[in-house]
Amino acid sequence: MGVENNHENQKLIKKKWIRGIMEVVVEGLETILVEKIKRAREKNEEVVKVVEEIKKIEVKALRGEV
Repeated sequence: MGVENNHENQKLIKKKWIRGIMEVVVEGLETILVEKIKRAREKNEEVVKVVEEIKKIEVKALRGEV
């Protein structure tokens, strides 16, 4: 068995190519994460509004205004 010295079956991969691919993957995941955070914040705002309304109704109920 001989050793191949012609590097015919080898491919050169530069670090900047790998970094570029990693940036695309990370940016894609980051976008998904940011979208999920935005949705959670929107839901949180809805919950806060509902809780504030409930508090107002409870105060009126305690005062006998309802």
